[in-house]
Amino acid sequence: MIDFKGVFPPVVTPFTVNGAFDTKALKFNLEKYVETDLAGILVSGSFGEGAYLTQAEKVAVMKTARTVIPEDKLMIASTGTETTAGTIELTRIAADLGADSALVITPHFYDGLMDQATLIRHFTAVADASAIPILLYNVPLYTHLNMTVETILSLSSHDNIAGMKESSGDVVKIASILKSAPAFQVLTGSGSAFLGALTIGAIGGIMGIANLAPNEMVQMMNLTARGDIEAAAAIQRSMLAPNKAITTGYGVAGAKAAMDMLGYRGGHVRAPLVDLDSGSKDKLRAILQEADLLI
Repeated sequence: MIDFKGVFPPVVTPFTVNGAFDTKALKFNLEKYVETDLAGILVSGSFGEGAYLTQAEKVAVMKTARTVIPEDKLMIASTGTETTAGTIELTRIAADLGADSALVITPHFYDGLMDQATLIRHFTAVADASAIPILLYNVPLYTHLNMTVETILSLSSHDNIAGMKESSGDVVKIASILKSAPAFQVLTGSGSAFLGALTIGAIGGIMGIANLAPNEMVQMMNLTARGDIEAAAAIQRSMLAPNKAITTGYGVAGAKAAMDMLGYRGGHVRAPLVDLDSGSKDKLRAILQEADLLI
């Protein structure tokens, strides 16, 4: 089974002013990321505006990413759709294009009908059919569903479900999962809860803030592993404001604007999302400066 220990940025999908996928910009960003000690890259996830990508665009993103991401770094592809068959098909395509693993979000359009038994059937069918290991993706902020600890533990016994991205920010929940399934690989999706998650057994994180501060997040993980919790905590505190700005604050538009400020190529967001206005960019710039991310 793949070892997912480490930090992964859920990379943005840069778009041109006309809304087209900007292949050159994605390559530019990936070339910068692979020079760091990141464990790998997630493509077409929530920060990648995966919900707004056509299947052809998801294929193009995966093809582009695999040409840049070296073999010693993992490429995780977000392949979850609203149907089991659609998820199986996109996961098969991801495997054929060289993805090392697939991140599968909970189907959520008919959220009232997505009880825990239904979720177990869905993930089991996807894992059974997949040629690559599956990571569960729990993100109540977007799906308005929250997988229970019992559901996760039930799925953790599947040979092809290697772990999960737990994005609720609930460190107690992660601890509860690992208490009963210590070998299950849990990565947090919350940059603000990263230190807490690491200290109770999470093996890493797939976090939006890693798009802006990959070295800082890797350093936080390394310091925690060495037992230097105070130094790790100092980084965690400094990342709170920028992490909030690009998640519950300005969202993906904020992440892309911040990347532009930091020398990456964030590009535009896709409608109906809108790019940040000048006033919001000024506030974001001040947040980055306060965190010592922008000089």
